[in-house]
Amino acid sequence: MRRLINLPYEFTSEEYSVIRELMLDENVRRSTLFAKVIIGIESVLAVIDLGASVTKVHGSFQFSFYFLMYMFMIVLNIGVLIMAKRYDTWKGPVHQKIVFYEALFVGYAVIFMLWGSIITLVDQRLYGQLMAFVVNVISLSVVFYFRNKLLLIPYILSSLVLFIGLPFFQASTNIIIGHYINCSIFLFFSWVATRILYITFFDSLY
Repeated sequence: MRRLINLPYEFTSEEYSVIRELMLDENVRRSTLFAKVIIGIESVLAVIDLGASVTKVHGSFQFSFYFLMYMFMIVLNIGVLIMAKRYDTWKGPVHQKIVFYEALFVGYAVIFMLWGSIITLVDQRLYGQLMAFVVNVISLSVVFYFRNKLLLIPYILSSLVLFIGLPFFQASTNIIIGHYINCSIFLFFSWVATRILYITFFDSLY
């Protein structure tokens, strides 16, 4: 467990800066494919949403809300593609690029996970599952590399929104308690998976 929290390596500031840039290069490369996949999935869901709205499949299904959320995610990931293209043409100092794009990735992770929290809360009226939150958290956790301090920001914010909001959207106390327990266990193992991938990246360099 100690190895998951603290890296078993020591670096000079110059070495660590180079490693952060290499990690950022990999994140940007992965973000291009990831954003395209998300845009494709959300586009399909938006079409299904419109079809379900016309046929009036379920009375409690808030179609306009879901459609807006799908469109928001599409626009967000189009923005990711635009910023990924600008990465290679950055003309400022390398350190500024690293700080700027790391902040962008954290912001994206926060929005992406919060989106999952909000959808999950609204989903409680339909089937009471945590799938949107789980899928969003695990997908980011296994696709991108995040330093521990940066990773905790989207984890904590999205979890707080979900945990605080559940009593307002889910009437069953037993289901709420189950969600709290299952979600806490899931977040821990998701964090472990992310840290293993992060440390493996460093292992590959040494």
